[in-house]
Order: sequence, then structure tokens, then C-alpha cells
Amino acid sequence: MTRREFLINSARAAIALTASKGFCNTTRYSLQLVKRKIYMPNLPQSFNNFKIALLSDFHSSYIVTEGLIASAAQLTMKEKPDIII
Repeated sequence: MTRREFLINSARAAIALTASKGFCNTTRYSLQLVKRKIYMPNLPQSFNNFKIALLSDFHSSYIVTEGLIASAAQLTMKEKPDIII
């Protein structure tokens, strides 16, 4: 195997591994609702029971459909957050 063949095959392998890793890490059903209570001393009383919703890592594609994003929005709205980030 020549150096050129080795480099070409290495590049192909890197591309294949990167693509398959992205596909395996992203599924149609990977919505996750995680609730955390955060305690902050000296926080004004008006922020007691203040709910913050954080939505992240939405990359619309054939894997992450508009329907999945809409489901995430509906799930978020059911929690009745005070603010959405």
C-alpha cells in the first residue's frame, strides 16, 4: 500500500466513523425531561418556585423531524415554565 492509498483510506474511514457516530448518537426518540431543583442563597422571594425550561441541541433533519421538535415544545409547555431558554 502506498502512502497516498493509506491517506485516502484513512480519510474515508474517518468520514465513515464520524457519520456513523452522529447517526448512532441521534435517534428519533431521544427526548428527555430532566427536572432539577436549584437552591441559591439570597435569591429574591419573587423567584421562589420559578421554573426555567431549557431546550437544546435541535438540529432539524430527516432524523430529528419537525414532529419531534413539536413534541419537545408540547412537553415543555405542559410543565408551564416561567421562562424558556
